[in-house]
Parts: sequence; structure tokens; C-alpha cells
Amino acid sequence: MFSNNDDLVASHYFWYGKNGYEVASVREWIMRAKKANIVFDIGAHTGLFSLLACRSNQQIQQVVAFEPTARASSRILENLIVNSLVGRVKVETQAVSNAAGEVEFMIYVDEYQIGTGSSFVGTGKNYEVRRRERASTIRIDDYIKSSGLVPDLLKIDVEGAEEMALEGAQDLIALKRATFLIEVLPETVDGVLKHLGGYKILLIDDHNNATVPFDRQAVTQYVNILAVPN
Repeated sequence: MFSNNDDLVASHYFWYGKNGYEVASVREWIMRAKKANIVFDIGAHTGLFSLLACRSNQQIQQVVAFEPTARASSRILENLIVNSLVGRVKVETQAVSNAAGEVEFMIYVDEYQIGTGSSFVGTGKNYEVRRRERASTIRIDDYIKSSGLVPDLLKIDVEGAEEMALEGAQDLIALKRATFLIEVLPETVDGVLKHLGGYKILLIDDHNNATVPFDRQAVTQYVNILAVPN
């Protein structure tokens, strides 16, 4: 991954090696990407999970990386270039939500950094807003209808807007054929779970490098969960 000392994710790999970032989540993602055909990386940041999907499965038909912020979205393309993956990942500079429209992102770092955590809802954020950026929004179901791409694996990391993303994916959820890796917050986890009836829910404990049965009491900060069709 390209870095000018401006990308937190790439820096984790530089300093801590191949297991330097969310090791359990990465492992679960790779296991499922090996069997996937179409992958949506929603809230892609600089494209790590898109890169991992492509590298773990040469037979993937298409990866779509949704990243609404300009700096991060452009860095995905640079990372695709240096990995010879241009064409295998389609980059959409849009936010995923429950309606088509436009939102304003709050960005918590200055122009010199590609910050993680940018949000248009601000849930759980107590940081100073350093700048703002507008982006268009799209529903997952609408994108599927217009593109013809029906994902069987999705990562959703949208900084507090995860329930809104799922509200725009009701048709896909009803098919019960896709696996979701979702970052949730204490404020959003209950709303997320109500959309995932009929799915097996697992908690990914990156701190202890383990995937365990879901425990609501364990969600005391942001954490990744897996929703797997039963």
C-alpha cells in the first residue's frame, strides 16, 4: 500500500508487519473472499479489504469499493496501480445510505492526512471537525439493480451510518445469500441487529485474535461483527 506517512492503515502494516491491522477481521474476510464471486467494500478508506479480496481469490468476478471522501478514494486507485489490480476493483466515490441524495462528511484530520473515521452522522465522535466535504449517496439495492452486480460478501464500515446502509439493502438482506462484515458501535449495534434476522451473528475480537459467539455486553466500543446466512 502506498503511503506518504498519511495513511493509518498502511502505517500499521509498515510498522507491525503482515498481521499489523485487525488481524482477526482480516483473517475472516480472507476466508470468505476465497469463496466469493462479487464483493462490495463499503467505506473502503484506502482499499485494504478490496486488495485482500483480489489477492485471496483470482476468480472473483468484481470488487466494488465505495469510498466517498476524495483523498481516500484517489489513494485506492494508486494502491490498485501498484498492485496491478486496476480493472478488478471498481471505485465508486459515493457514500452508501438509505436514500439517494447528498450528505456532508465531517473530517477529523487536516489536509495532510487521509483520516479514518470520517462521518456524516457523527455518532460517537468527540473530535474536532477539521474540515467538511460533500458527497452523493446511493442505496445498496439501487446500485445492485443498476449494475447487475449482486454481492455475496460485503464489508460495511461507515462510522455510525451502518443501520442506514442496511435500510438501503433490504432486498439483498432478504435473499439471505450474502455474508456481512460490519463495524458497529454501542449506539448502533441494536439497530443493525434488527435488520439481520435469520443470520448467524459472530463477534470478531481483534484484540484477542478470535471470533466468538456474539455477546451484546461485549460491545463497549467499535467492534466488527459477522452476519452469516443460516
